[in-house]
Amino acid sequence: MLKNNNIRVISATEPIDETPEGQLMESIFEGFAAYYVAELAVKVNRGLKENALKCKYNGGRVPFGYQIDSEQRFQIDPISAPLVREIYVDYADGKSIQEIIISVHTRKTSGLVIKRLLKRIGLRTLYLMQQWNCLIIKI
Repeated sequence: MLKNNNIRVISATEPIDETPEGQLMESIFEGFAAYYVAELAVKVNRGLKENALKCKYNGGRVPFGYQIDSEQRFQIDPISAPLVREIYVDYADGKSIQEIIISVHTRKTSGLVIKRLLKRIGLRTLYLMQQWNCLIIKI
């Protein structure tokens, strides 16, 4: 790919010349680099999956209604969990997103946060992790 774009790799530690042997060495180095990237991706994905199976935090934004404990596990946030439960109950009762936003807007919670949360209801497995026996918000 580099050669197709007229890019030449120059290494300070492994001098590669333009001979057939140099081209072979360059191909070998490129092969090792590609293998390393592919192997690293497999290991990272395996680690992410193992963390998920153990209900451990993998990084990113912590979902509303949860907090991360000292062992990097999701825990229900006792301050915001009642609001999440109320939102679920209201949603299950057929209230519209706008009605829910209005009803919870009087609390010091941003309407934008609530709107984002409502867009994720039923779509995010973190709130419905019964299959992994992790966190379950009981309504």
